[in-house]
Amino acid sequence: MASKSVVLLVSNEYPPYSSWGGNAYQMSHLAKLLNEEGYAVEIIAESHNGEEFTHLDPRGNLVHRIHADRAYLAKVLKLFPPLAKALGYADFRFAARVAEKAYELTHLWGRRLLWVETTSWRAQTLLLHLQPDLNRRIFVRNVTPMAEVVLSNRMPANDPEVRASLWHETVTQLLLRNRLYSNEDYRPYYERLVRPFRAGWSRAEERVFLLPFDFSRVPRVNQRARAGKVCRLLMVGRLEPRKGFDTVCSALSGITPESRRAIRIVAVGRDTDFGPLRSYRALLSERFPEVVKSCFEFRGAVSDRELQKLMGEVDVGLVASTSESFGYNLLELVASGLPVITSDVGAASEFERRGVGYVGKFRTAAELRGIFEELPERLTRHRARKLDNRATLERMYRDNDREYLAFAKGRALKVADLDRPSSPAKPISSVDIIVCSYERFDELTVSIPSVIREVAEARKSGLACWATVVYQNEGLPERVYSWRPDLRGDDRLRFVLSSPPSLTRARNVGLAATSGDLVVFVDDDVLLGKGFVSAHVAAANGHPEAVGIAGRIRSRTEKEQETWRCDVGQIRLTGHIDTNFDSLEQTAPLVPQTPMGANMAYRRRVMNELFGDAWFDEELRGSAFREESTLATRIFRAGRHLVYAPDAVLFHFESVMGGCNNRTPRRTLRQRIRHYGLDHLFLARLFDGEPLLWAGAVALHVRRDLGHADGPRALLARLVIEVGGIARGRWLHAQSKRDRQSVLTPAAPEVVVPEALPLMTRVS
Repeated sequence: MASKSVVLLVSNEYPPYSSWGGNAYQMSHLAKLLNEEGYAVEIIAESHNGEEFTHLDPRGNLVHRIHADRAYLAKVLKLFPPLAKALGYADFRFAARVAEKAYELTHLWGRRLLWVETTSWRAQTLLLHLQPDLNRRIFVRNVTPMAEVVLSNRMPANDPEVRASLWHETVTQLLLRNRLYSNEDYRPYYERLVRPFRAGWSRAEERVFLLPFDFSRVPRVNQRARAGKVCRLLMVGRLEPRKGFDTVCSALSGITPESRRAIRIVAVGRDTDFGPLRSYRALLSERFPEVVKSCFEFRGAVSDRELQKLMGEVDVGLVASTSESFGYNLLELVASGLPVITSDVGAASEFERRGVGYVGKFRTAAELRGIFEELPERLTRHRARKLDNRATLERMYRDNDREYLAFAKGRALKVADLDRPSSPAKPISSVDIIVCSYERFDELTVSIPSVIREVAEARKSGLACWATVVYQNEGLPERVYSWRPDLRGDDRLRFVLSSPPSLTRARNVGLAATSGDLVVFVDDDVLLGKGFVSAHVAAANGHPEAVGIAGRIRSRTEKEQETWRCDVGQIRLTGHIDTNFDSLEQTAPLVPQTPMGANMAYRRRVMNELFGDAWFDEELRGSAFREESTLATRIFRAGRHLVYAPDAVLFHFESVMGGCNNRTPRRTLRQRIRHYGLDHLFLARLFDGEPLLWAGAVALHVRRDLGHADGPRALLARLVIEVGGIARGRWLHAQSKRDRQSVLTPAAPEVVVPEALPLMTRVS
């Protein structure tokens, strides 16, 4: 199956699960630019909690949330504390997880990385850069050097982790092939602090590009003359030393009390754990009690809408940072149209060279004090210049973005790399619910009424909807009609025979017997929630790029309780699956890598284009296990995805007897080996061509299983079952590969030698 070509963006922050920051700005707008050019974008961002999961951003890009503590390489490194300390364990963890995730996307999930762009603070992506096949396609936006962070935040330079971070940064600078800076002054500044040439010669091609910015997030505010005696200045940024609050307080303490009363600082940003008081705001109050009390108005963290409102209420924007690699807070304030006072950091001078004008620019607290003392006169002169900083920035960015895309296309992106876009999905107008049943009549008598109820509700809403029961034991329809004579002739319910029993065959038979736009599969031991069909349809219409939907499942194994976990249906690098299908999380649309077969839906047209009329692998017979995950891996490798619909809910009885045959308490040894064989067949297919990953996944599978053994006899029995399952799974995998190869390889053409020709002619 063809791989999916993607541009990969790597950042340690990305909304909505983390707050907006410079990196998030950059990644979001880069994704927008590339989407407009026709490229598919996927994003690796740090998780806000210990969970790892995938979700969609507002533009439909896949965002893979990773967590540093999940790095397998880092776990190995932790076994050797001296080495971990020398390498800087805190930095190494995220770098290792990024590298592992990139490897997983390329080797397991069929992504072909056209290029990668990342922010490299603390050398977080060092291991990614060390992958030879990726390094030439990585563009790194250099942000604040670690050495500058150490100085600005007063970190102990002799700390082992700080030294390791500096070493990481130097080595990263040495290895990169492409390196981008945000302004012309920054490269020598960076090299002076990090000294990348100490370790050797850097081959990187270096270019200056302004960091991306989306002007739609900051509307223009109306400039106004000061109406009162107090001038309000807006500062945006976390309360920490690097944002320059000490500098502002020092400057204010040097002017007269009367002048101080005419200045009000509106500070927007969350407080940070800093200093002996564990609060930077409290520390400022201790250092400058009178200034903080009389001049500051702390607003804390605010929403985008609240920030935009504040921009329209204040008189001046103030940036006092002691260090910025670029300074999105400066860019926001200038783009809003406010008069701005700024420290000479980041892109402040770069913007000034390109036509942006400020009320004042400073380097020290003394220079800022002078600006405060002359503020009324400076504002009058600034307004007399009639600058349109917003228009200047917009023109600047049009040119910058065009040049950047030309640079990227010349090194990594080509028109031929674009995948052919699929035709847009049409709204769902018809739905088929397929219920595959085997030897569970009692449970079916509970399931059928709820299924018929939801079919009727869907029809009331204008959808064409039917329920089809695919039965695998003779006589089931008559038993149902004997139980409920009123169902005979009911056009909402149909029966189709599939024989011999096999869940995958039954699913394919159900597909052949139906024709709805959306096909919803449910088990025969379920109770559908109200609005079940309409919730599936809403998820499909709300996400036309998704090929299928995984619904919410309440059951005994899901503990019959609601959860807000995000890692729903995730297939781990070990082959283990996180289920959590009872999640109510709706902060962003979650993307499961696999659904659960008891509640899943697919778009028929797209699935037929991908897999033909039979979607499910009929080699998976003997017990109902892994068939949905096997199909899901094919979907994800084809570059398509599913979405999770928490409103499409059902209750799963999880009957002990029946078609699954994997919860029956009295299974024979042969039945258990056949069942485990399907588990190991799934692992063999997942890690086909990756023998080391397969061996590691199998070892973890065996270890987990043996850990549940109760006593020596049970341990021996489980070991025999595992060994038998591994052998059977490998045999089934090899057999299926041979069968597929025989279908794909055409037979040699038969050569017919005419008997009428002379012998010598035939020989020649």
